[in-house]
Amino acid sequence: MTTDQPTSSSVKLPWYEHAWSGLPLVLMLVGGAIGGACGGVGYALSTAVFKKAMPTPAKYVISLLISIAAAGMYFGVVIMLASFFPDLLKR
Repeated sequence: MTTDQPTSSSVKLPWYEHAWSGLPLVLMLVGGAIGGACGGVGYALSTAVFKKAMPTPAKYVISLLISIAAAGMYFGVVIMLASFFPDLLKR
């Protein structure tokens, strides 16, 4: 059975929604591989939110919360690594 409705993977986002979704990718500049992993997860989740059928302001708020959660996840991983490997951050 085929339908004429686009799937969520075929929806193209405008550049400004990609830019907003890409805010967590800034973690890559600060945190290297760990920041890139957390930022990549945040970007993937944010783009998925923008492809959903919901009010536009809600999409931006949820995406902002995802960005904040990605930063929190980054700091949580760094703190966890610092506690498991205390000599890792010594200078």
